[in-house]
Amino acid sequence: MQLSRGYAGLSGTGLKSADGPKPLASTLTVVLAAFTVQLPILLYHRLYGINDLPFLVLIPTGVAFVLTSSWMHLVAESRYRRKGIIKRTGFLKGLLGFFKSISSPSTASLLLVLLSFSTSYLLFFSLSAPEMLSLYRAIYDVTPTLVKAPLLLFHSFIRPLMDMEALWKYVFALNFSAAFSALVSLVTADKS
Repeated sequence: MQLSRGYAGLSGTGLKSADGPKPLASTLTVVLAAFTVQLPILLYHRLYGINDLPFLVLIPTGVAFVLTSSWMHLVAESRYRRKGIIKRTGFLKGLLGFFKSISSPSTASLLLVLLSFSTSYLLFFSLSAPEMLSLYRAIYDVTPTLVKAPLLLFHSFIRPLMDMEALWKYVFALNFSAAFSALVSLVTADKS
């Protein structure tokens, strides 16, 4: 029974030994990179009082699993579609062009997954920081009346995130960022 057209290689990555590094070493490198990207996040949250060991171990392990799976999917799809490239349009054209200019599909896939994770985490955390409330109010005060309704909607979405306890904000931010990274890898694999 074949699960997917691109997962025919060793250890489920679509990598064969003629393609470059051994699949197990590549996969372990990606897992190590996923934990390395999360290390500053863990240290930051430890400084702010999150000391629950299950949350500091299990959540990053799950995130590393999602990031590794996203990388494996991108590598498998890029190797499957290497000969025929579908035309790209819009925003993804420039993004995919940059990542395709990197010589190794494994490296490009890893960069895409880690950058999408890091960017979404930083964006989520900066938008949900309580310090941003004064900035939202300043923007709202100088905004024309027609644009105030979308700003209120945005604020009503962001406000509960600002009021979350530090532990649940940490859990939500990591899970949101991992899901966003997986979504980016799925969309990118379909467009490449």
